[in-house]
Amino acid sequence: MNRLKQSLEQRVFALFFIITFILVMILMLVEWQLIKLGIKQYENTGINKSLTEFSFNLRNHFADSQNLIQDIIVEKEFIDAMEVNDIIYLTNLQNELTNETKNNYIAIFDENNVQIIGEDWDLVNKYIPDIRNLPADRSSGSFLVNYGFKIYSISYSTIIRNYVRKGIIINLQSYDKNIVTTDVGGSSYLLPYPIQPVVEKLSKSIVNVMNKIDLNLDLMIDDKKNNQIFRYGTDIAVGLSVLYDLNDDPQVIYTYFYPRYVNSFTQQSFFLLVLILMAIATIIITLFGAWFRSTILHPVRNISDKMYEISVNPEIMAPLEKKYKGVLGDMVDTFNIMNNSVNDYSQNLKEYKVITNNLESGIFWLDPDFKITLCNPSFLKIFFISKMEDVIGKSLDDFIELKKQEKNKALNGNLTISNYEISIGNMKKFLFLNLHKVSGENNKKLLGFISDITAEINAKKAQEALELELIKSNRLAEIGRRVEGIVHNLNSPLNSLLGFTQLLKRDFPDNNDINKILDAGKNLAHMVKEILSKVQKDKTSMSQPLDINELITQEIELLKHNLFFKHQVNLDIDLGKDLPKINAVYGDISLCFVNIINNALETLEKSEKKNLIIRTYHQEDNVAIEITDSGEGIDHRFLNQIFEPYFTTKKTNSGSGFGLGLAISKNIIENLKGKIEIKTEIKKGSTFIMILPATE
Repeated sequence: MNRLKQSLEQRVFALFFIITFILVMILMLVEWQLIKLGIKQYENTGINKSLTEFSFNLRNHFADSQNLIQDIIVEKEFIDAMEVNDIIYLTNLQNELTNETKNNYIAIFDENNVQIIGEDWDLVNKYIPDIRNLPADRSSGSFLVNYGFKIYSISYSTIIRNYVRKGIIINLQSYDKNIVTTDVGGSSYLLPYPIQPVVEKLSKSIVNVMNKIDLNLDLMIDDKKNNQIFRYGTDIAVGLSVLYDLNDDPQVIYTYFYPRYVNSFTQQSFFLLVLILMAIATIIITLFGAWFRSTILHPVRNISDKMYEISVNPEIMAPLEKKYKGVLGDMVDTFNIMNNSVNDYSQNLKEYKVITNNLESGIFWLDPDFKITLCNPSFLKIFFISKMEDVIGKSLDDFIELKKQEKNKALNGNLTISNYEISIGNMKKFLFLNLHKVSGENNKKLLGFISDITAEINAKKAQEALELELIKSNRLAEIGRRVEGIVHNLNSPLNSLLGFTQLLKRDFPDNNDINKILDAGKNLAHMVKEILSKVQKDKTSMSQPLDINELITQEIELLKHNLFFKHQVNLDIDLGKDLPKINAVYGDISLCFVNIINNALETLEKSEKKNLIIRTYHQEDNVAIEITDSGEGIDHRFLNQIFEPYFTTKKTNSGSGFGLGLAISKNIIENLKGKIEIKTEIKKGSTFIMILPATE
């Protein structure tokens, strides 16, 4: 218990420490992000200032060059010289300008792009066609170019007189200095594109980042961007400006290298602040932990100790003494109220548990996936299970296999199955099952009830079997008595008829009609003999080995007296050879066969096709009798009921249809440890299969 208390205190203290530490770290991260943002903005300001100064200086340079050209082309003497192509004047003008501005190179072209004065430079000739094709709004301008890894500025202006293009004047000026401007702590360079051939001229610290700059330049040129800032680690930041010529080809790169170590003091100050905050946080946590333990944790620990004692032994539940005020006092009052409620609930739960544990029916809970979450001992008893662990968590399908539509019905409200048959080992059981949906706040559960009704079902079946046996015996006895009396009454006049016919034949030996009468009488005598033989066999109630083929043949001979059977039914008989005999009462098997044949004849009366197929064959250790008709078939809704006593689909006004024939037949076959099966299809017919064990 002491270990539990110490562990609780340690966990609470660790929890406060972790929460405070996380808050301090979050504040430091936020502050660090703000510092980084400030540093970044400060660096951007310096770099953008350099890029702006370079752009301003370049515009001033282009303006000076353009002013020089404009001062020339507005002079009347220059215009007149261009009109008459005065080479002397133009040459003197060029020499004069060259002497005044040594870095300037002046070239003049006529309206046909033929150079009038100036040296023949490939650099100038390269852009003359492009300048000539420019639209009117771009008749003058300036740009930087890279020629032989040296930077030149080219200013141009179209000479127009009376709205007619008369020629082009070019001012080309070289940039001898690579370093354009120097800022506090940074260096600026104007470099030709590509920059690699002139990298050696730069400082070593800058050369180290030139490969990275090369990659960024390619991306800028692909996106046609002019200015962009890049940072390479914590050492250096670079501002890049790309200058393009008339064809939008990159020519010159302006780079401004800004060393980032100037912000190291800010970073060091931040880490010092972090150490101070961590020290302050540790002191606050320690002081707060001591106060929390004495004012809150200790009372809560007392309540926790009491709750632990109750959890170990619920029978010792007793209210706590109120020693505290405020929130802790309210907590003690709440605990005492909860204690009384739990005590009452526990007592009621014990009483309900005694009731459920002594019920003979099984009670269980299912989750929406039909898994068992709780059950009473009677549920285990029904399925011969000894341990509760073998049931909890298992699916109901492991014990009772429900169909999909049955599960859906249970989930939608209520499912009741009054007679569910299962097999446990070699034992058959009949169960009553009810599932009822119970909706809670968070999920839906199913409450199940299950009862073993095997004894009741067996008693009912035994009573039904006894009733069927009595009905069968009475019917057979009555039929036998009547048939035997009728046959005896027929036998005497039949013998007299045969005797007088033989006397007539002796007197009239050549009369064919007498022969026909004699033959018919003999057939009738044979038939009477067969009927008497069957009646005698039906009277025998002892089991004996029977040849099923012989029995079927005899029954069919007797059925041929049915005119409908004889003249309208297409009979197909396929009797298996060398079939083993069955051990049964002759009258019982005869009754089964006749019942099914009569049902087939009744359904054939309404059918267009009147086909009847009788087959016998050997099936493992059994003899099978298969009777197939082409009648109306049986509705699948009635398949589970057709073998029940008094169930019939026939109309009672026909004089038949009491629903006993198939029930008696099934009872007889099952008593012989055989089985009867049915296959049916509406409008196509039915097949009854009787499977009987062969004699050993």
